[in-house]
Amino acid sequence: MAVGTGGNNSCIRTAANHSYQSLPGDNVFALYSADTPTATITALAQPSNGGSTFGSGSYPLGGFATVTATANAGYAFLDWTENGNEVSNDFDYTFPVTGDRTLVANFVSTRVLSIVSSPPMGGTTTGAGIHPLGAVVPITATPVPGYQFQFWQSGGVPQSTNPVFEWTINSNWTLTAVFSPFPNTSTFDFDTGSPAVGPGMQLPATQSQNGLTVSFSTLMSSWSIQNNISGFLPQVFSGNFGFPGSLYDNVMELQFSQPLTDLTVSFCTADLAGETDITTQIRVRTFANSTSDPVQTTVWARGDWQQMQYAEGRLDLSAPAPFSVAIIDCPYQGPTSSPMYFFDNLIVQRWVPVAPILQIDHDAVLDPSHLRLHWPAPSTGFVLQRADEPLLPIWITVTEPVVELNGENTVLVPLTAGMGGFRLVLP
Repeated sequence: MAVGTGGNNSCIRTAANHSYQSLPGDNVFALYSADTPTATITALAQPSNGGSTFGSGSYPLGGFATVTATANAGYAFLDWTENGNEVSNDFDYTFPVTGDRTLVANFVSTRVLSIVSSPPMGGTTTGAGIHPLGAVVPITATPVPGYQFQFWQSGGVPQSTNPVFEWTINSNWTLTAVFSPFPNTSTFDFDTGSPAVGPGMQLPATQSQNGLTVSFSTLMSSWSIQNNISGFLPQVFSGNFGFPGSLYDNVMELQFSQPLTDLTVSFCTADLAGETDITTQIRVRTFANSTSDPVQTTVWARGDWQQMQYAEGRLDLSAPAPFSVAIIDCPYQGPTSSPMYFFDNLIVQRWVPVAPILQIDHDAVLDPSHLRLHWPAPSTGFVLQRADEPLLPIWITVTEPVVELNGENTVLVPLTAGMGGFRLVLP
């Protein structure tokens, strides 16, 4: 038996005029003698600079052959064809050998479509990537709770107000999905709030945005504001973020100046990819006015490895009742879980009470000189207003006394000529 080494770092052995090849690792291979009938398989690239092929050569009849296509930069693999007819769209094509064949790997020129969200925390998009030149690509924009989609923008020019949109690939291009917050939404991202904060600043701290103030505090006060994790910035973060200083200080209390109904927070848990298969969950609980109140709502969320480092995700909470306090924590979940988490882009929606239905009666017989206005009691905080000009209303508060009777608030307003309209509002 003779032993030799082939040019592809494999081992070639010959015994009694028969040969076989041993490849490193687990591989499928065939043993055949030199006198076995063979067929010639030829793999070509079209265009020639679009990519390369592997697998051309002689194969025993009745066996199997595999050809592989690899695209060059700026190209993408399209399909395998034979005599102009498609035979496979897999870049690895395996087939039985029945005779000579010439296969062509077809490549197409590609362009890069980049899609960004503005602001970054306002929503998510799909459709970005490398696409064939001339392709029509469906793209989507999905706002996060508290935001609404406005329009697609390209080169500073609005393109469509439809969140589901199609874009024709003509060149490398960037599209922007523009989102805007609802009037009752406040976003706390440690970048745009007041007072200004920056990397290295310690918590506790307060931030105000769009008429709402939140206080961030923890038991051990080991948290700070940072802008990277050992040089790494999670994709779900937009800049500065909350950074824990201790494994044992993972309970973050949020106190808000006004009651809320919805809360969204982006997070990153310190689960390293490759060390565990199941990422750690974070938890958010809400309370009416203080942590001594009963828990109103509890929501859990688990991230995934978007960048193959720490697990990233977003938690969305919608409470059935208004709350002014929330707790973010990461309870113990087993020996492979991490108690550490980082957070950013806290988006909340203030509670906006629904105005009660206002009814107006007029009894021309018993009280012809007054209008009777009434609405369900107690309706705390709502004020009755009137405007004499309906087209260009100037609203003033009605000064007549409100009387609560039989579960209703009632006001008698003198009936005057040209009277316009009434409304209930929160001042």
